[in-house]
Amino acid sequence: MVIGGNFLTFNFMQGTPFAMRDDPTSLLIYILEDNGAESVYNVQNQLQLLILQPNFRNVRGILIGTFRRESNTTRDLFTKIIKTKEELRNVPVMANVDFGQTVPTVTLPIVGYMRIEAKDNSDEIFILMK
Repeated sequence: MVIGGNFLTFNFMQGTPFAMRDDPTSLLIYILEDNGAESVYNVQNQLQLLILQPNFRNVRGILIGTFRRESNTTRDLFTKIIKTKEELRNVPVMANVDFGQTVPTVTLPIVGYMRIEAKDNSDEIFILMK
């Protein structure tokens, strides 16, 4: 199941009745984007907050939207951040995906179903109907 949205807003919902309930049967793919010029350190902190949530153990993939140039979040820097997170060692993470508030825009289904495949340098996203 796909859940997510704006990084900061999604994190603000944690601990409220609007957050996703911890359901051990739901396999999750997070899709996260940020339309602001968030610093790379804020992105790192927001990612860590998600990792600390109880339902993170069900996450099977993460798609992250394109960062604004002003954030100075480069591919190399973001890769280093991902590699510091032990919890992400076996979770495919795809970044710079054009969805959300970018151009070109791709609309992804929230609370829909998706499969991602990440092998070597070949990544694919499959939107599934149920």
